[in-house]
Amino acid sequence: MGYCPARLMGNPMSNSTIANPIRLAADLFASRRTRLIQLALFAAAIPVFWVTSLYDVDFGGVSTVGAERVLRGEIPYRDFWTMYAPGHFYLLAGVFYVFGTNLVVEAIAAAVLSALGVALCYSLIRLMVGCSRLALVGTAVFGLALYNTGYFKRLSSYPPAVLLILAALYFLVLYFQGRKSSHLVWCGLSTGVLLLFKHDVGAYTAVAIGAGLMVDSLTHAVPGRPQKLRQATKPLVAYAFTAAAVAIPFLVYFVLTAGSQILEDLVIFPLTDFRFSRPEQYPSLLPVGIFDRSPVQFLNNLCTYLSFLFPFLMFVAGAIGIGMAWARKGSLHVALGSVFLVGFLLHYSAAHVQINTHFVTMSAYAAFLGALVLATSEGGLGGLRPVGRVVLLLLVSAWCTSLAAKPLYVLWQTSRIASATALPPKIAGFRVAPAEGQVLQELSAFVNANLGPDEKVYVGLHRHDVVIIGDVMTYFVLDRPPSTRHHELHPGITDTPGVQSTMIQELRTNDVRLLVLKRIFSDEHLDRVKADFQRHLSQVGASDLDVFIRENYQPVREIGPYTVWVRAAVSRPLQP
Repeated sequence: MGYCPARLMGNPMSNSTIANPIRLAADLFASRRTRLIQLALFAAAIPVFWVTSLYDVDFGGVSTVGAERVLRGEIPYRDFWTMYAPGHFYLLAGVFYVFGTNLVVEAIAAAVLSALGVALCYSLIRLMVGCSRLALVGTAVFGLALYNTGYFKRLSSYPPAVLLILAALYFLVLYFQGRKSSHLVWCGLSTGVLLLFKHDVGAYTAVAIGAGLMVDSLTHAVPGRPQKLRQATKPLVAYAFTAAAVAIPFLVYFVLTAGSQILEDLVIFPLTDFRFSRPEQYPSLLPVGIFDRSPVQFLNNLCTYLSFLFPFLMFVAGAIGIGMAWARKGSLHVALGSVFLVGFLLHYSAAHVQINTHFVTMSAYAAFLGALVLATSEGGLGGLRPVGRVVLLLLVSAWCTSLAAKPLYVLWQTSRIASATALPPKIAGFRVAPAEGQVLQELSAFVNANLGPDEKVYVGLHRHDVVIIGDVMTYFVLDRPPSTRHHELHPGITDTPGVQSTMIQELRTNDVRLLVLKRIFSDEHLDRVKADFQRHLSQVGASDLDVFIRENYQPVREIGPYTVWVRAAVSRPLQP
C-alpha cells in the first residue's frame, strides 16, 4: 500500500512547514497532485456512471415525472403525492428547462453529480488523514457502493444529497482544523440544503454532526475548569441555526401551499405504514443462506453478504479505535470519529426498515472510520509490517470486489442483448432489448394516434388491490401528463379505499379516455404479497378502482405486458 504519514488533520501550511522550504515544496506538489487526482476521478467516473445508466431505461421515474409536473406548474404534496423532499424535483425541472426533457439529460446530470461526489470523497479523506493512498481506497469503496446500488442512474434525491453530506463533512473537518466560524456556517448551509433534498438523511447528518460538535466541546474542556453550558453549546447552536435558516423558509412555503398533506406524505406515512408497505430483509451478519448449487447464485450471495459485512466490521474497528483515541486525549480524532459512528448507527437502523440509499452512506462512513483508525494507529499506514499490508490489501480487494461484481455482471449480460436504439424520442439514446424496444415504440405510436399531445393518461397495473411497484417511467415515455396525483402508485397508499375513491374521481374529472395497464407480477405472487401486507396494513386490498375500470373502460389492444383500455362511451374511432 505504500507509505503514508501518521499526521492526522494537521495544517500543511503551519509555521514549521513555512520554515522548511523543502517541506513547503513537497506540500505544494502534493496539493497540485491532489487536484490532478480529483480531476482524474471526476473525469473517469462520469463515463462509467453515464454509460451504465444508458442500459437501464426502466430505472427510477419518480424524479423524472415529478420534475415534469413541476415544469407544468404543479407543486409537490398539493398536486401530486410524494414521500420525498422536494429539492430534486425542482433541480431536475431546472435541468430539463435548460437542456430539454430527455432521459439522457437526466442521466448525464446524475452522472456529473455522482462523479462530483466521488471527487469530493477523495478530498474529504485526504484532508482528514493527509494520505493519498488511504483517500483513494476510501473513495473506491464509496464509488463502488454507489455503483452497486444504481442510484447514480437518475437525478433522484440521492446524488445531490450524498454530495451535500460530503460537503458538510468537508467543512466540518476544516472547522475542526482551523476553528473558523465561516467553515461551521458552510457546514450548516450544506446541511440545510441537504434537508431540502432528503429530509431523513439530512436529519441523520445533522444529529451526527451535532454529536461531533458536542464531543469536541467536551474534549476541549480544561481539567478542573469545566466549560459553561452556553460556551460548550455555542458551535452546535451556530450550526443548527444556520441549517434551520436555510430549510425553514422552504418548509413554511410548502406548508402554506399544501397544508396538512405535507405532514401526512413527508412524515406520518414514512414513520408508520411505510415499513410494512415496502419491507426489505437486511442480510444477516452471519453467512446464513449464502450457499447455492448454482455457482453464479452462490457468488452473488457471497458478494452481497461481504458487502454488508465489511461496513459493520469497519464500524466495530472504528469504535475501538475512537475509544483508544479518547484514552489518549486525541480530541480531534474522537470528535470526528463520533460523527462517523453516530451517522453509521442512524443509517444502519434506517436500513433495517428499507436498505435503499442507506447502504451507500453506511459504506462511506465505514470507509471514513477505517481511514481514521489507520491514520491514528501507531506509525500510521507506513507503520504496518509487510504481512499487515498484504492482509489489508486482500481485505480491501475483497470489499471492492463484493461491491463491483454484481453490477458489472448485470451490465455485461444486459449489453449483450440491448441492441435496440430506435426508441420514443424522450428516451432516445438508451439501449434496450429488441423486444422491449418494439413494445415501447408500438405503445407510443398507439397513444400518439389516439390522444392529443396534452391529453392526460392513466398508467396503472392490471390489479390495484395490492401494489408492489408502479410503472412511473411510462408516463415520461408516452409524453403525456398523469391524470391523478398518485402517479407513483405507492404500496400502502394506492391500494386503499380512500385513495382509490380519489383516483376514480380524478379519472372522471380529467375526462380520461385511455388507460395503459401493465402486468408486472403474476396473480399468484400478488395474492401472497397481499396476504402478507394485510397482516399489518388492514386497509390494503381495495378493489374499487379495478371495478370502476371494468365497468367504464374496455380493453382494445395488448402490447407486450401492457393492455390499453379505452372508455366505453368514447365515440371517436380508434386509430391503429
